[in-house]
Amino acid sequence: MHDSLIQKLVYKLVKKYIAGTTITSAIEVAKSFNSKGIPVSLAFLTAPVDTLPKARYVASTYLELIRRIGRFGLKASLQIPIADIGFFISESSARAYLDKILEMGNKYGIFVWLELPSNFRDGEYVLNAKGIGYVVHSRSKYDIDFSRKAVKISFIDGLEEEQEAEGNEGHKLDAKSDAKKKQDEKNILSKDLALVKQMQSKAAYTVLQFAPEKLMHEVVKNSAYKKSLIFEFQLGYEHKYAGLAKKGWRTSVYVPFGKVWLDYAASRLQGHYTRMLARKLLDGKKV
Repeated sequence: MHDSLIQKLVYKLVKKYIAGTTITSAIEVAKSFNSKGIPVSLAFLTAPVDTLPKARYVASTYLELIRRIGRFGLKASLQIPIADIGFFISESSARAYLDKILEMGNKYGIFVWLELPSNFRDGEYVLNAKGIGYVVHSRSKYDIDFSRKAVKISFIDGLEEEQEAEGNEGHKLDAKSDAKKKQDEKNILSKDLALVKQMQSKAAYTVLQFAPEKLMHEVVKNSAYKKSLIFEFQLGYEHKYAGLAKKGWRTSVYVPFGKVWLDYAASRLQGHYTRMLARKLLDGKKV
């Protein structure tokens, strides 16, 4: 099957999760959500950045995004993986790009979320920067003091993939493995809740990005979280959680865009069969 045809087929599966491929398309999606009173977090999907010219291109894209957001007065933040501005290629260059992004972001009042890998240790550099927060992954450990900073916790549920792998092999869970699965789920939920409580006690405010439904159900039981907690949902599924806003909980929508959307789409699709189909198409396998 021709590569372009494969991409078109996959795009039909994933288009509701992606805000198009251009800045203009992303801005239009942001406008649509803002018209309903919903803020967004914009993210530029790009290939792995392994050269300074690529890092410069990503940085310039975010600078243009800030200009557009400011021009239209949109309620939108940016989510930037620190690796995408070349931090692991040239730290000095990446810091220069980040300084420009923050300077322009502060000029227009646009908040920047800096997505950190688990091995990031240079917390002091960005700790006191104005208009910046951290994106951390729930399964990773960070040697950084997040006290009084805005923190976004991105939840990645590896358990679901393990269960699907078992299903693909045609094995049925027996009583013992089913009990283990339930205990694993309980342990993960307990750890996630502990992490939320820890961040809530230290951070200025906390965003839960792609939080599992069971975790959300536990969190909303505590109304004390309402003032300093935001739920952020994946584009394409935000309608499932409209009831939270009606109950007074703050919400936002993660809005990714860009031409390099294949890997993101294949990993973020909800539903085992859809993910499997997308991955087979991308791998060039028969379906």
